[in-house]
This record gives sequence, C-alpha cells and structure tokens, in this order.
Amino acid sequence: MSRCGLPYDERVTPVVNKPERLHDQTVHHLALRILRGEVLPGDALPNEAQLGAELGVSRTVVREAAKALAAKGLVEIRPKTGMRVRDRREWNLLDPHLLAWRYEMADGDEQALLDLCEVRAVIEPVAAELAARRASADDVARIQEAFEEMAATAGKDEDRFVAADLRFHGLILAASGNELLAQLASTLRVALRASRSVTMRTGSARGSLREHRDVMAAIRDRDHGAANAAMQRLIARAERDIRRALGPRRRARSIK
Repeated sequence: MSRCGLPYDERVTPVVNKPERLHDQTVHHLALRILRGEVLPGDALPNEAQLGAELGVSRTVVREAAKALAAKGLVEIRPKTGMRVRDRREWNLLDPHLLAWRYEMADGDEQALLDLCEVRAVIEPVAAELAARRASADDVARIQEAFEEMAATAGKDEDRFVAADLRFHGLILAASGNELLAQLASTLRVALRASRSVTMRTGSARGSLREHRDVMAAIRDRDHGAANAAMQRLIARAERDIRRALGPRRRARSIK
C-alpha cells in the first residue's frame, strides 16, 4: 500500500451517482483525503485514469476536480507528473469550501474551533464598532429583527435559532460599511455553523442571548466602544462554551 493510501485503500467506494453533482462530489472526496493526511504534502495523487476508475467518474470530471483543488491551493498540477499535494502553508484556509471540509473532517476538533474564536476576536469586534458608527436605520432594523428571531427560537427550534444567529453576525459585517469585511461573511458563516453545532450541546443558546442583545443595543445606540466590548464578550463566551462542550470528549480520548 502506498504511504498516501491511494488508490489501494479498500475502504474507498465510488462517488455517488447524481450526474449533476459528480464534479462537486469528486472535489469533496479528494479534498477530504488531503485534509485527513491520507495524501501528504509532496505526494502525487494517482493519475486521471486511475482516479476515474476508482471513483467511477470520467477523466474529464477528475480533470475539472483537479483544477478546483488547485484553485484552493491544495494541489499543484504539472505536465507529465500530474497532481501533487502542496504544503499546508499554501492552502487557502479561508476558502469557504475548505473551511467547511476542515470542520467536517474535524468532527468537533477543539483546536480548529478555537482557531475560529481567535479569528473572530480579530474581525468581529471591529466590525461591530464600525457598524455602530455607520449602520443605516434599515441595517439596524435587520440586525434587531435577527436578534428577535433568536430570542423567539432559543431552546425551541435549533435550526431557526442557528439560521438567525448566522444572519445576525453576517448583517453586522455588512453594516460595517467595509466591503472587505462584508465579504468575510460567507467564510465566517461556515465556521460559525461548525461552532454552533458544538456549543448547542451545552444548552448555550438562551444563555448567549444577553451578549447578543448587548451587541445589538450598542449598534442601535451608536455606542461604538460598547459594541466592540460586547462583541468581545460574546466571542469569549463562545470560546468557553466550546471548551466546556469538548472537555468530556477530550478527557475520554486521554483515558483510552
């Protein structure tokens, strides 16, 4: 068996068979192999014909999937030598798809989620401060509406609560008036959803309403300093919830 585990891994099954999704499924399948370390930096993946036969797709699908992976920095494509995995430092870790795959692979990995908290702590307090300075009346109304949806669904409807929570944070980034911050919304949305899937286990939805309310009220009142501080408290709470939710799992691993 090759050290990259390809193409000889008996656990591998052909890609599922909806023609309109073959490309996406192939990209997803190969990306997870790379993220799991089944193919290491510097390793070559099997050629198009081998991958096509293994996954039950055409060489054209494999070729297009390789281009998608290259665009995300996961592989480089060289004439004659084919695809090779790039060094992790060259991966586009902020790509929304790559983030989603990372959290899917992590399955509640504490470090991945704590990395998220650090990134949020850099970005979101500043975005909240700018929103308090720049948000239009319509922006404020939409942020308040998202908060009210959270308050109405906390502890009752998890899906609606999470959707409203994601909308709340995205609206604040948009209301910052900074186009670059606004474009981070899709990236943070993926990471926030992964975080929420963990912290909801602690019953933290209702408990976090106070911090969300403080952020919303500070933006509404145009108190930019309070908006920054309230968002910092909200993110600190999320970090505590992550550590509390994953603590039992971490202890269970250490016992084995």
